[in-house]
Amino acid sequence: MTLPPVRILILLGLIHMALSHSRNLELLALLAPLVLAAPLAAQCGIAAPAQGAPSARGLTAALLALAVGGTLAFATWHSFAPRSLFAPQAAVAELKRLGAKRVFNDYNFGGYLIANGVPTFIDGRTELFGETLVVNHDDAVRLRAPDKLFRLLDAYAVDATLLIPGSPAAKLLDRTEGWQKVYADDLAVIHQRKPGAPPSPAPTITAPR
Repeated sequence: MTLPPVRILILLGLIHMALSHSRNLELLALLAPLVLAAPLAAQCGIAAPAQGAPSARGLTAALLALAVGGTLAFATWHSFAPRSLFAPQAAVAELKRLGAKRVFNDYNFGGYLIANGVPTFIDGRTELFGETLVVNHDDAVRLRAPDKLFRLLDAYAVDATLLIPGSPAAKLLDRTEGWQKVYADDLAVIHQRKPGAPPSPAPTITAPR
């Protein structure tokens, strides 16, 4: 099968996007068959149906009606909500009550924060944030380099964090001068910078109480 140059470029672009980020796999699955359909049909000797034929118009209308009806029925009978594991409803309500402006959030909470109008530090749109920030955030949350966490908190003037309970970064903040735990549940924990606490790239770590 031979593809025209434009179709080759489209297909290669779709493959590159799919390999770059998993969210683009669906895009590849949806558009690749459309890119390959005509050349594949020509290779197999299948003639395209005459445009405007009554049978083709009727089939198209029937498929369209079936798709619209099925979609409406599915949307009516099913409730849509984010996974509870990634939807810290009470914690986000507390963030709003605290008036936090700059929140250092766990990656998995990004979508829920966007849906609730809270600016994110990072979320699933990793291509917008850039590789450096994504890697630095991951290193900071996992404490691959503990000082990197505090450099990010200070560089971006973060006044509150929203992390998963038990995460290395959350445990460290529990014992860090200048930060206080103000909320915790099974899904998320919030630490807030204490008023007047100066930025510190190497904060003092206190012993657990």
